[in-house]
Amino acid sequence: MDNDATVGAVLYIVQVVLRQVKFDIRCEDEALEDFVEQCFEDMRPSFANFMCEVLSMLGYGWALHEVVYKRRAGPSDDPTLSSKFTDGRIGWSCWDIRSQDSLFEWKWDDRNNLEAMLQQCPPSYGVRTIPMNRSLLFRPVSYKNSPEGRALLRSAYRAWYRKRHIENRE
Repeated sequence: MDNDATVGAVLYIVQVVLRQVKFDIRCEDEALEDFVEQCFEDMRPSFANFMCEVLSMLGYGWALHEVVYKRRAGPSDDPTLSSKFTDGRIGWSCWDIRSQDSLFEWKWDDRNNLEAMLQQCPPSYGVRTIPMNRSLLFRPVSYKNSPEGRALLRSAYRAWYRKRHIENRE
């Protein structure tokens, strides 16, 4: 993903193309449709930037995003609470990625249902629980129903490994 110019270029092109995709919210209830569109407009970062983070699943096999909410109470000094709207309703603050390399372990219940991701990240390196009922999990391919899916680049590893060794010998 980061060690091959061709793979990096292809992933970059995929990101650029997918960031330009337009999406529509369609609902029979026009008021609900307007509210959801407003929530998308009010998120930080933009939906296009969110899509770039989602596409990290191509290299890792998965991307987990925590859904963070806020009250739509207008401008605030805290950018995580600031809103373009003042209706007092609850909307999305962001869908923040939880870095793949911060994964400590997955938490499963007694029936083998995925409950949470346990994350260990800077600056405190304490273990933090991110419940799946507040998360969005993206996988390019569901592999053995693992939350980690299967990276699209996995099949290219052998060819990359051999190419790298030929380059090193040259």
